Amino acid sequence: MKGVTGSSLVFMALIGVACEGAFNEGSPDTGPTACEAVKLTEKPLRRLSNAELKNTLRQVLGAELVAGLVMPARTTADDGFDADHQALQVSELVVEQLHDLALAVSLSIVQDPLLVLGCDLREDEPKLCLEQLIDDLVPRAFRRPLSGLRRQRFVELADDLLAEEELSVATALLVQAILQAPEFLYRLQQTSGEGETPGSERLDDYTIAHRLSYLVWQAPPDEALLSDAAEGNLGDAETRVAHVRRMLADARAEAPLRDFARQWLGLARLAEADKDAERFPEYSAALADQMREQTERFVAQTLAVAQSPLDSLLTDRELPMTSELATIYGVEHSGQSTWVTVSLPAAERAGLLTQASLLTIGGHQVEGSPILRGVDILERILCIEPTPPPQDIDTAVATAGEDEALRTNRERFEAHIASPQCASCHDSFNPIGYALENYDAVGRFRTHDNGIPVDARADLTLGGELGGRIDGPVALSKKFAQSDAFAGCIQRKIARFASARQLVEADQCRMDQDVEAMKGNGHTYLAVLERQVGREDFITRPTAVTKESN
Repeated sequence: MKGVTGSSLVFMALIGVACEGAFNEGSPDTGPTACEAVKLTEKPLRRLSNAELKNTLRQVLGAELVAGLVMPARTTADDGFDADHQALQVSELVVEQLHDLALAVSLSIVQDPLLVLGCDLREDEPKLCLEQLIDDLVPRAFRRPLSGLRRQRFVELADDLLAEEELSVATALLVQAILQAPEFLYRLQQTSGEGETPGSERLDDYTIAHRLSYLVWQAPPDEALLSDAAEGNLGDAETRVAHVRRMLADARAEAPLRDFARQWLGLARLAEADKDAERFPEYSAALADQMREQTERFVAQTLAVAQSPLDSLLTDRELPMTSELATIYGVEHSGQSTWVTVSLPAAERAGLLTQASLLTIGGHQVEGSPILRGVDILERILCIEPTPPPQDIDTAVATAGEDEALRTNRERFEAHIASPQCASCHDSFNPIGYALENYDAVGRFRTHDNGIPVDARADLTLGGELGGRIDGPVALSKKFAQSDAFAGCIQRKIARFASARQLVEADQCRMDQDVEAMKGNGHTYLAVLERQVGREDFITRPTAVTKESN
């Protein structure tokens, strides 16, 4: 199709007529610290993440047309979240990849126009056919009704293309323009007037519908949401909460929850976990992938249950299992299907901290690492940043056999941090790792290490509710599950994932209120979402520095 790939000027011209005001991010949040008068948080403009882009294309064009499409390269923020607006900034490479994606879609449509269009390009009137494409495809792609002015711009573009190109090329170029328009690629924020709080703007109902659907489904609004948006009902907090309950109960909520688990826990690191082939002959890239999927499934299934408290992430022993993973966990597998739910031994396992995925990530080729495991739990489970080691410190740990007096893995790590210089930092996270010494480098439970009984007792030095002596991994999991530190941390991770930006003081202020408010009432994922979408902050943004007509 000659001329299709040379259409960048067409796309840039079309992008230029987008709603400039929707791109304004407003001023940064530097407001007061008092919770009772906390300032509205900014909602940075960002483009669709890969998951959102794929789901949006699937809903707009159909799964058949989207199958096999190549998404832009994935990038991540420093804390591992790849839906972050900073990680989704547009580079020349991303522009090229988005163009290639739009090109691939347009070629598919031209080859089989009846798949998407309601007309036959070979027989129907070309101008009417393209106008029908605009009226049908653009509102679905933009997730809102098409304004008269915006429609006229597309019609003019279609007329110009038909004057210069044959119908198939004109159609392909028009589709590419639609799929590279800001309204499709970005989660724009259009407003409908002043908010109730001074200095705030009220988001319009279609923007609120987007916020709800991408929050729970990573996908465009369905008909129920669009209907309420059209009627102006989404300013009502109870209506928004009812939609969240409905959407979380839908099967479409599982994939975003799995995506959250992957980003929160850094499960992509399993692809790089290398283990000694002689020591662990059963370990493979395929098994590591099952470990990742197991934890993703566990987190998604736990959070999706409306009555399931967040602390069950650290205590639940019901775990999806494959026959290959069953050999790691030492349990029976029915073999009736690939994934079955298995109840793990109460003395050996409790929640995320004892799952093979995190234990494998926190291990070296031959042995587990109390340091890696402890640091990971501090950062991802308790939201505590450990002190980084000095640059000139020797981080090498003796391996088995190098010192015959150090026979167990724990003894070697204890010797490694024996100096006061090391212990001052390691005392915060090594004891956490010692409590997990019942697991080898791939997460198999063990009672002996090198013929010596495993010592999984630990004196936690974090202080307060996180301090004290515990005996083994199950006790460690239960202690952290009951803590305010974990309750606040998991809500912080959920908010980080949902907001797609670094959190600010105002966010922490609200989360502190939520943790306190939900004490005794069950910290559930649904309750966190209900409180989040019920606030005025969910449907407003700070008044933009400059405000132009949409």
